[in-house]
Amino acid sequence: MAMLHRNESLQEFFKVEHAKQQTQNNSTPQEQEFNRRYDSTHRLGGVLRLRPRSKSTSVHDQWELPYNQNKLLLVFYLLIHLFYANDNVLDTTEQKAVRKLYRRSRNILYPSHFEQILTYTKNQISLGDVHRYISEKNLSAKMRQEAMQEIKALLQRKSGYREPLLALEKTLK
Repeated sequence: MAMLHRNESLQEFFKVEHAKQQTQNNSTPQEQEFNRRYDSTHRLGGVLRLRPRSKSTSVHDQWELPYNQNKLLLVFYLLIHLFYANDNVLDTTEQKAVRKLYRRSRNILYPSHFEQILTYTKNQISLGDVHRYISEKNLSAKMRQEAMQEIKALLQRKSGYREPLLALEKTLK
């Protein structure tokens, strides 16, 4: 029961962030066109000047977004597995780490991805679940390695995750 109570704040966080994204998506067509054309602003000579957003039509960039999205989803999945493997509870410091990763990745992931991440936080994830997830999504060894490097960077200064991290690393190879 305590586990559900602790996850409620994380669930509320995702609901609020999802609502914020929805209100941003419900802007007028003029606002959408403005946001599409003008990404950032800067001052030049006391006058506010707008700089158009650069549009990339590179095939490499079109491939890179889905790759990064899948890698971030894998990072969330593995991170939540490690947090539950540590003490079977997603405590407040672990929720903060999930929120921090969320904030860093919200411009890459879509709202549907965050709903998927929220479902990850509701259940404990075992090593068998990790294997099933990787085989279902057909994730490459390179992506798994990059995800592990990112998790190691996130957990670099946190104690208590060494054993679950080593076990996870062994199973991913």
